[in-house]
Amino acid sequence: MLLDVDMPFLDGMTAAGHIRRVDPEVVIVFVTNLAQYAIQGYSVNALDYILKPLNYFSLAADGGAPFWTPWPTTWEGSADESGNSVLDTVLTGKSLYCARHGVELTCVADGARLDFMDIVDICSIFGNLLDNAIECELNIQDKKKRLIHLAVYAKKDFLIIQCGNYCEQILEFQDGIPISTKGDGAYHGFGVKSIRYTAGKYGGTVTIHNQNSWFEMNIVIPVKTPVV
Repeated sequence: MLLDVDMPFLDGMTAAGHIRRVDPEVVIVFVTNLAQYAIQGYSVNALDYILKPLNYFSLAADGGAPFWTPWPTTWEGSADESGNSVLDTVLTGKSLYCARHGVELTCVADGARLDFMDIVDICSIFGNLLDNAIECELNIQDKKKRLIHLAVYAKKDFLIIQCGNYCEQILEFQDGIPISTKGDGAYHGFGVKSIRYTAGKYGGTVTIHNQNSWFEMNIVIPVKTPVV
C-alpha cells in the first residue's frame, strides 16, 4: 500500500496507524517529500520511506528497482554510481564516516546534472553541506534520529540541491546564517557562506528552513540549457 504523509482528510501516518491495527501484515510504503517524518514511519512498521521527486525514467530503465535507499556504508559500486564521479567520491567518504558514527545518510542524486560545474565547486558545495549536517547529527544522543537526506535533481530550467537533517537545536539566524543557541559549536555557520558564494558564481540562491525538528538547505541554480 502506497501512502503520502500529506493527504486530504487524513494524514498518512494516522491512516497507516489505523490500517496497521486492522491488518498487521499489509505492506506499507510512504512516498512523500516530507523527509522529517521518516523516523515516524518506523512506528507503523513501514517497509520503506521513498522521498520525492521520483526519477520515473531511471526507475523504468532499472526494471522497477528501488532507487531511494541509504547510501551504501561499504560502497563497492562503479565510479559513476550517481552519474558524476566527483560527487560519488564525496558521498563515499561522507557515507563511510556516517556509518562509523551511527548517522544514516540517504541520497537521491542525478549527478549528471552537475556536469556544468567546476570540480572544486562541486566539492565545496557538497562537502560543506554534508559536514554541517553531520556535525549537527553527532550532537543527537538518540542514534535512531540521526538522519541526513541529500537530493540532486532538475526542475525545468533549474538545478535543485537539497540537504536536510534532523535537528533538535534551537537556532537563531544572523545575516541568514544559522547560529546555535546552545554554544556547542554545531551550526556555527562555517561553510554556509562558502556555499552561498559558490552557488552565486552560477547565479544561484540559497535558502534555509528550520522547523519541526528538521533543518533543510535548498540551493537553486539556473542552467543555460533547459533540463527535462
